[in-house]
Amino acid sequence: MSEIEKKPIRSKKSTSIKTKKDKRGIPVGRYFGITEANEAINVVADQIYRDLTIDDREKLGSMSGTLHFERLLGLASRKTSRPLKGYDLNSDSPNLDRYKDASKAVGVELISDVDIEVPVIDMNLVNELMRVKRSDEQSIYIDPKGDVGTRSVKAGEFFCLSMYEFLFLMIKDEYAGVFRRDDTDDDWGMKIEFKWTNAMERYTDGTWGLKSIVEDIGEKKVKKFVLPTPFVQYHTRGGNSIKASMIDIDEKGKNGWQIKPEYARFAPLMKRKPRSDKGKKRNTDEMKADVKEIVKKQSGLARKKV
Repeated sequence: MSEIEKKPIRSKKSTSIKTKKDKRGIPVGRYFGITEANEAINVVADQIYRDLTIDDREKLGSMSGTLHFERLLGLASRKTSRPLKGYDLNSDSPNLDRYKDASKAVGVELISDVDIEVPVIDMNLVNELMRVKRSDEQSIYIDPKGDVGTRSVKAGEFFCLSMYEFLFLMIKDEYAGVFRRDDTDDDWGMKIEFKWTNAMERYTDGTWGLKSIVEDIGEKKVKKFVLPTPFVQYHTRGGNSIKASMIDIDEKGKNGWQIKPEYARFAPLMKRKPRSDKGKKRNTDEMKADVKEIVKKQSGLARKKV
């Protein structure tokens, strides 16, 4: 099928919550199933793995034991929620006590046994990638070659990455998505996972792929992609939610929320949208009305005294 015929088509909204039915077709409960996008990425991944040479397969995860997880980094100023362990999906009150308030996970702190090169992405772009988009908003596209740089990290040096920088580190063959969790003495104790729903698109020929666009930048054509949403999970011997041990990299001061000095690089993730002119005008009008009312009352009191 030609490129002209192979076009993205709009997919139905999918959910991972499925209804379980008995032999008679009567609903007997619910469970978390796999989404259509996740099914598609599994097919793509299986094909990539089958095409690898024996040497390439041996390289997969070969350095996972050298990369150590220290902690998640969160922003208390950007509250979200985390699911509680042991929640009964078949409960009559499916949303009752299912989630607990938590800081927004924005990065990870790691340490490597060997000198490595780690990805660097402008934090203003990271902020756009993280931001929850409106339904009518266009997705944010990224150029893996032009938008992602690198920096050197020495062995034994603690370093912090945003979740999207961490994504580009973990998709390297030598890590293959897994790394070390020291409190379990397990070389494969942690893993990175992705939410693919908003990053995948289905084409008219039935195949799937990452959402992409081609832009003309100067005399070159640059292909940009929508990234899946990355998150960290325990790979083995899970325990509590990983967010339970997260540390906040911001704090509330006299002038509101501020980033802690040692995490200054993450400051753009705290940016707030400027107030609209409409909002400013409304507040100005309200202020003028309050002043007018005060003057009116004062004048009335003055007349009474006279």
